[in-house]
Amino acid sequence: MPDTATATRWLVVLLVVGTAHAVLTWRSRLLGYRLSHQIMRDLQRTLGEHIGRLPLDWFAAQRIGPTARAVATSTFEIAGLQSHVLPELIDSIVMPATVVVVTFFIDARMAAALLVSVPVALRSCAGRAR
Repeated sequence: MPDTATATRWLVVLLVVGTAHAVLTWRSRLLGYRLSHQIMRDLQRTLGEHIGRLPLDWFAAQRIGPTARAVATSTFEIAGLQSHVLPELIDSIVMPATVVVVTFFIDARMAAALLVSVPVALRSCAGRAR
């Protein structure tokens, strides 16, 4: 006989956790985009103020193009790190940790096995990075 009460309870838990994850992911991405926009704006403003203090003879034809290109692309790349790479890095750390914590509530032996595999996984990732 199927245990529908237990299945329903786990389904509700899964829905609550999934919804919380979706909301937190959305909020963190929104915050990341806001912060990256602020970083880009502040960096461009600072660079603009610095360029404004340079002597006029510095603005030779061979320097204008590379300077404008550096300001336009570099600030965008630095801000992109904040909005695209950092959230993925956080997700790659938080998700496995959450799995281990939840697994402790279900089966402590399985969670211990997951924890033992962490150094092996880290070593494998470090080996690929080289």
